[in-house]
Amino acid sequence: MEGDPCVYIIEASGEHWSWISGIFKDENRAKEYFKTIPAELKEIQTIIETSLDFPFYIIESNRTFNYLDKNGMKREFERIYRVDDQNYVYFNIYVIDSEYFPKKPGTDYMGILNHDHIDNSFLEWYDKEGEEFLKRRRIL
Repeated sequence: MEGDPCVYIIEASGEHWSWISGIFKDENRAKEYFKTIPAELKEIQTIIETSLDFPFYIIESNRTFNYLDKNGMKREFERIYRVDDQNYVYFNIYVIDSEYFPKKPGTDYMGILNHDHIDNSFLEWYDKEGEEFLKRRRIL
């Protein structure tokens, strides 16, 4: 429906790696950027249309991405089955509040996005402080 929120994400998924190589508010901008991706990278990339608007969250786990609003992101924290390993990372969370695309089309520069690694230490702080902790970490 016209006027509904929508974000277009260019997602790459190879044999050993996956990444987001672009996030756009406008479908035509996403398609134009997609055309600039080199052929060897383009073959593993897809444009995904979401019903989200900025800000939203990307949960990365096991080379897959879930795109969520604030409530969906908070539900992901509640679903975690905790393990007794302080170094274990349950997932990475990316906070997306604007368009993103690397200067080299189709490449992985996700490290520049605001993100956090969700481990037991993070969860302990979240248990104590709730949303205030998420605000301090620039997630909310």
